[in-house]
Amino acid sequence: MATPRPPLPGWADMSDRDRAAAVLHMWKRAYEGTGHAVEFYPCRYVDDPVLQGLDPLAACDHAAAVTGSYEGVQHRLGVGEVDRLYNLALADA
Repeated sequence: MATPRPPLPGWADMSDRDRAAAVLHMWKRAYEGTGHAVEFYPCRYVDDPVLQGLDPLAACDHAAAVTGSYEGVQHRLGVGEVDRLYNLALADA
């Protein structure tokens, strides 16, 4: 019998670096298309071991679930905060 995986963290429980990875992936979806982003720029979480253990498609699905969309996360957090997270993701890349 497989060991159940712990629940995936929501946005409020994620580190800034993992939030940044989700934002960067969603930017790629918004500006380059979902299929292209998932294939060539999957979300790569960097802090949470559970998130790091996700396969690329599951990580992309999680990023979409916790952000809603790039425009949605900009609306919720503000452009300045999204820019900060985006730049943090670029620094980790």
